[in-house]
Amino acid sequence: MKSIVDRLVAELHGLSAQVRGRRGSDQISADALEELARRVDRLEAQFEGLQDAVYRQDVLHDRRISDLRSSPPHDEPT
Repeated sequence: MKSIVDRLVAELHGLSAQVRGRRGSDQISADALEELARRVDRLEAQFEGLQDAVYRQDVLHDRRISDLRSSPPHDEPT
């Protein structure tokens, strides 16, 4: 299963290749620009989702550390 980062990298490579391939022509069609805009919007949404997931994981991690610090120490086995 591909991670979201792998999918983002693949999408960016696809966009880059598409743009490089069209540099030879003087004009990019309106359809091509709209497709690029849709792809960028999708990438932005995926990136925002990744940011949200990282933030939630960070909050959860901080909570766990706080819980561990506030719990009474355990007796160590002898």
